[in-house]
Amino acid sequence: MLSDGLCGICGKIETVTHFLIECPTTNETCAAVLAACSNLNLSLTIDIILSDSRLHDIIISSLHRNL
Repeated sequence: MLSDGLCGICGKIETVTHFLIECPTTNETCAAVLAACSNLNLSLTIDIILSDSRLHDIIISSLHRNL
């Protein structure tokens, strides 16, 4: 994120939703979240993503692979 609050790659406002669902630069994380939601029959909404601990583990694993 830039100091202006915008994503450094695509220039959109950097939000949790942007990072986890929308941003093409985090496509590995987005793909992992999408696949997990699909496998668990969950809607792909930020409320569900942030409230389901099974998804938290997937997000964290995805982030560790990218570091």
